[in-house]
Amino acid sequence: LADHAKKMGQGEEGRNMGLRLLDYWDANRISASRTDPHTLRKTAAMAVAIGMSERVEKYLAVPEVATYPQTYAIALRGGLDDFVRREADLWSAVNEDQGGTLDPAAVSGVDRPISLQPTAWNGKLRDPAVLGALEEKFGPEYPWSSSQLEKYGKRPFDFLLDKVLGLEEVAEADEETSMLTFGNVAHGILEGFYGAVLDSLPLSFDDRAARVFEEVSDRVIAELEANRDEWLGLEALWEVTRQDVRDKVRAFLEWELPHLSKKGELPIAVELQFGFSGQPAVELKGVDQSGEPARLLLRGRVDRIDRYGPEQGGVLRVLDYKSGFASLPLKKGYLDGALLQTALYMMAVDSLDLGSVDCARFRGIQQPGKPANKFELKFSRIEPTVRLALSVPGRVRAGLFEAVQAGSASIAAWQPGRDVTRNEASLVDGTRFDRISD
Repeated sequence: LADHAKKMGQGEEGRNMGLRLLDYWDANRISASRTDPHTLRKTAAMAVAIGMSERVEKYLAVPEVATYPQTYAIALRGGLDDFVRREADLWSAVNEDQGGTLDPAAVSGVDRPISLQPTAWNGKLRDPAVLGALEEKFGPEYPWSSSQLEKYGKRPFDFLLDKVLGLEEVAEADEETSMLTFGNVAHGILEGFYGAVLDSLPLSFDDRAARVFEEVSDRVIAELEANRDEWLGLEALWEVTRQDVRDKVRAFLEWELPHLSKKGELPIAVELQFGFSGQPAVELKGVDQSGEPARLLLRGRVDRIDRYGPEQGGVLRVLDYKSGFASLPLKKGYLDGALLQTALYMMAVDSLDLGSVDCARFRGIQQPGKPANKFELKFSRIEPTVRLALSVPGRVRAGLFEAVQAGSASIAAWQPGRDVTRNEASLVDGTRFDRISD
């Protein structure tokens, strides 16, 4: 009945079918104590689908049902926030033989639905041994990367799967070259090109620039093809993609070299590394979102640093290449933890005393100049973003890994799906760092 009602939706037939099932419950024609969790789950989903959530909330409040360890998860998945208003430690209740129900009292200090909070059923780890292991692994000397911090900022559960549990999806190899490989090749060519011309930057894509480009492209692609651990797709398709990468990077340089000359910007460093190969990580200090002193060690690679103005008195601009902008969150990601890299890299460059930092921005390779700079962020405005980044280590050590997406970033196809996360929840406003549950 629940299956049929859900499929029929909110029309008259669906509501009639759902009412029939719920009437059975109200008349005690279905034993609450013998109802299995599978039926409860289907009924909760059915009630939401046909707009009758209040009837299921009433049924779930029956004492025999409310004490099920599964009931909390069922209500949470069904979006029944009016029913689930506080986290009940059901595991402790069962093991201490205390019984108890899910009291609908509001959670002190929580200002958003419980379904969007880290809980026992949504990524909150509480075992003392587990928390001790997190404290040890992600302690004060752990070297963080901007990609790790952003992965947590976008959806902490993804960080849990990848960096804590070490799990990854088993997928078949694509016939075509992946966008990751495209980006690696393009980045390698640009790094090699600008590294070769730093001392004498061409004002346009002239004969000398073309010669350097061809030499660097040949070397980068040959090294990639010699790496047997790198899957490049089917050979026939790779031949096409290989030329496509060269053509697109060449078109990018044909646009960018005159653009740099026109804007008075000069690349002074490429692939600036810190925290790798024996290099010390950069220590970032400040306060977290709660105003408490915080620090983290950062390692990374800055694609490029440009200088604007004279060598003495000029300012530095951090640049990060992107194959395309589809993977970027919205610009408000600077304020919800999904977009941290440019702010952190500016802090790192500033701490290395390379010069006065002005701003950071993204630049797309496949569509040069459209726009010239994406999501430019001034160094003077990075504090709110850095506070979010400094809040991540504390949350990780506290065992908070909710499967809730940041509001600025759509759930991407390559992120774990609902079969793993159990929901597709996203924050509508604010950030996951606004208040940390104890």
